[in-house]
Amino acid sequence: MLIKFPDLASKRPKNNTPAGQIVGSNEGTSDLPFVDPSPPRRTDGRRRDDPIFAAIDALRRAHAEFLSSDGEEQLDENWEIVEEAALDLIGVEPTSVAGAIALLSYFAECTAKDTELPDHLSDNDDPAVSDLALSARDGVPYSYFIARNVAQALSRLTVQS
Repeated sequence: MLIKFPDLASKRPKNNTPAGQIVGSNEGTSDLPFVDPSPPRRTDGRRRDDPIFAAIDALRRAHAEFLSSDGEEQLDENWEIVEEAALDLIGVEPTSVAGAIALLSYFAECTAKDTELPDHLSDNDDPAVSDLALSARDGVPYSYFIARNVAQALSRLTVQS
């Protein structure tokens, strides 16, 4: 799977608010139920082996580093790390229902907090969003890839059960 996007570092806002800045808060609202996206533990206390949890953690760490950036150069470098972690996240298919729930919960959290994620993506392995299919527009939202990833995982998990 080849997913590509334009150079978003140049599209990052140039004001004092980093692109990944969390704006607003979900506190005091009950519109979105909180679902803990950390890996559930088995009855023996060990973490599940779904790789999506590590990918979610990596993107969380990348955003935290980005938000603590000091200076324009470090901000640009850390945004590139966020982009890479975000692409890695949509490239990892959840291997459990708990992983699919965690991915959707994390994405809902990012959306509710207006956390910046890469956008205008294309995938030449997916006819619906290949460069040719998107020649009239500038890619598709990151949310398409999250939804596609969860749909593929749930479809595979349904067949397995």
